[in-house]
Amino acid sequence: MVRSRSTRIVLFTLPAVLVIALGGAAIYRAADLDLFGFYLAAGRICDRTAAALEKARIFDEKTALEALGESARNGFIYRFDDHLEEASSEAGTAGPPAGSGEGSFSIEFAGEDAVELRPEQGEFAVREGLLEWVHRMGSHLRHEGELAISKDDIGEVEIRLRVKEGNQAELFWSKNSGATARDWHQLGEIAVSTIPDNEFHVYRINATNALKDNLNYGDSIAKIFFVPSDVAGDEVALDYIRFVPRKEKYARTPCGVTHETLDGEMRRVIYVNTPQSLGFRISLPDDDPVLDFGMGILENADPVTFRVTVDSREVFSQRIAKSEEWREGRVDLGEWAGQSVEIGLGAESGKGNIAFWSNPLVHTPPRERFNVIIVLEDALRADYLSGWGLRKGTTPVKDGFAAGGVCFLNAFSQATKTRPSCPSIMTSLYPTATGVWEFTETLAESYLTLAEILRSQGFATAAFIQNDNAGPSAGLHQGFSHLFDPGILGRKTEGLYGDELYGWLAEHGDRNIFLYLHLMDPHGPYDPPPPFDARYREAPPGGTKVPRDPVLHDPGWLEEPTIESRRLLYEGEVRHNDFRFGEFLNKLPEFIPPDDTLIVFISDHGEHLGEHHLWEHRPPGFIQVLHVPLIMVCPGRLPRGVRVDQPVQLLDVMPTILELAGIDQSGLLIQGESLVSLFRGKPPAFRGRRLAVSEEVVFKEKDDTAELASVFFGGRHFINSDRFPDPAAATAEQPAKKTKRPIEGRGFNYRRDREETQPLEGSFHSWLNRRWIKPWVRELQDQGREIRSLLAGNRDDEIVSDPEARERLRDLGYLR
Repeated sequence: MVRSRSTRIVLFTLPAVLVIALGGAAIYRAADLDLFGFYLAAGRICDRTAAALEKARIFDEKTALEALGESARNGFIYRFDDHLEEASSEAGTAGPPAGSGEGSFSIEFAGEDAVELRPEQGEFAVREGLLEWVHRMGSHLRHEGELAISKDDIGEVEIRLRVKEGNQAELFWSKNSGATARDWHQLGEIAVSTIPDNEFHVYRINATNALKDNLNYGDSIAKIFFVPSDVAGDEVALDYIRFVPRKEKYARTPCGVTHETLDGEMRRVIYVNTPQSLGFRISLPDDDPVLDFGMGILENADPVTFRVTVDSREVFSQRIAKSEEWREGRVDLGEWAGQSVEIGLGAESGKGNIAFWSNPLVHTPPRERFNVIIVLEDALRADYLSGWGLRKGTTPVKDGFAAGGVCFLNAFSQATKTRPSCPSIMTSLYPTATGVWEFTETLAESYLTLAEILRSQGFATAAFIQNDNAGPSAGLHQGFSHLFDPGILGRKTEGLYGDELYGWLAEHGDRNIFLYLHLMDPHGPYDPPPPFDARYREAPPGGTKVPRDPVLHDPGWLEEPTIESRRLLYEGEVRHNDFRFGEFLNKLPEFIPPDDTLIVFISDHGEHLGEHHLWEHRPPGFIQVLHVPLIMVCPGRLPRGVRVDQPVQLLDVMPTILELAGIDQSGLLIQGESLVSLFRGKPPAFRGRRLAVSEEVVFKEKDDTAELASVFFGGRHFINSDRFPDPAAATAEQPAKKTKRPIEGRGFNYRRDREETQPLEGSFHSWLNRRWIKPWVRELQDQGREIRSLLAGNRDDEIVSDPEARERLRDLGYLR
């Protein structure tokens, strides 16, 4: 038995039992596979998971961050937003609030004769102000009256709803009053995760940047549809749907902490209803303290004057009249070094505008320089980098980059899609534990991310993302003081390596930084710019034709795609990214010291390119869609030219970074394991006995306990999936249709069979999968579900839903 602190995993473990049960030939296979090593590696993951589960029972992220103490590398840091509850507040008197009440709209139910939102099909009743209805699949509630809701005035959508069985509700809208629920191209959408406990809950959707799906500036909502459940026969009751004005949303409390987006940049802010002044008592350090902050306002019609005082003496003042941009401020506090002072943040206006103080903090220079940069290229297969030995010359820049550090040859992602993969990277928890599987799901605020940890330790944090699945719509804005998304960066690589990135580095390069760069390419459609399309242009005509797909794979100009053309265009994007990465590496020393900068290069998952008659990055988890690059380089701190062959996980990136940053992990809730021992100092006893797990959660229901996963160990890859394509149904011109099937297990020797075309045969591997691997995966996922229940269990969340991001996902083929 493999024992952990709270559970047992049933495995055959004793060599004597194996001798009796398997016989001579199987003993050889068992020795070749090192079953005892599997036992040890699986046990270590069990121990880490059991420890995470015990911590989850009492976990509080604020307590965990406070327990980390002060960073040994960063200087003094005082973040005002972390101390808002300690601040004194002095509010003045303003004129009538500008825009208060304007734009508000509610759908309520006073009686059956007045019902404007009613089911398209089926009986309904209105009782005591509630609309009661038995939901039918494919049906919806439709608003029948006249609407003119200005989308620019709305800050929040509030829904009070009771469901018995459903896990998701959806709100749709259109600016066309004649639109129907089947006019998908005219509809915007918000999906809300619901709590099926037959109790009323209020679901608040942060719509500050949300109502942009199929709506432009100045548009109004003229039609509304609502689907209250995703379960047929569910008994639902709707109290109201309310569109809350932005001003009213902020006016509920005098001040608070939130995220706000201006000019395409999201920031963490303290918002205040003006006029108001906040006072913070701070004991300043002796070494060059500086106050940095940003400023923004909600409405144009009411200019705001921002003031900073030190012990009642004004040291900064600026008037802002435009709401479309952030302004920056800095105050040198050297005059008060070593003293206890009260710093006041004051904002006043004539009509009660809302003022935003973005990321206000007092800081001193770092004690020791150490920066962290993660560069992630979406959907990049490891075998398309020439450093992995299967192709020549595709990535000369990354080949040279890897030679200067540590290259992990067998790294595996935890999922086949960005939405579940990136939360695992940022939390070091498997997808079953994060619960972020589908495109409507977000990481709960109760989880602790790598960015939150580094921010709390004094790092300046920023994310530049070109895939919305790695941003606020997935809950991955947590911990980033600054976030730029595809709305300003676009989807092309040169858009990310642009003015916004280098401007941010110039502004914050005097501090230690954590920078997350998520590039969209080589994600489809594959369309490299010249000259990186040369191999496609020079290729001979012909090839194996495939149906044209301009959304997922083929650029608009490609009329007759083939397997070969898609692969060459994908390779062209890999080459283009490599070139741009080289430009980034050359420019980086202008802003931060390269010898003290850890750069981690990864991908979130791979890509099927016709192998196994599959395309894109859906299950099943063959090696093409799970094997990803992982390179770590830090010239002043990491060895050079190290190539690690053991299987590792993207789950391990976070604990590795934390160890290199000198941050104590003992109080954190993580399932990954630091990789430092694999490349530094004496190797541990279990160095060669490592195991990687990828979960198949796409298309999976939350209550499904099937052991859908891939396990990598000892050069073997065991896949349990219900999505294996039927080879008999595949032709050269039509990829196999993926259908729901009983769970099937397959095994491969990925070291000898890199394309995974030769499944392992024989009773031994079937026995191993049935008796060892599947029970172990089942127990691991059971614990993951319990972690998720403890951290993200039944509670009223503020659902962060961004339909503009959903529209970009729909354009990429993620949504329909």
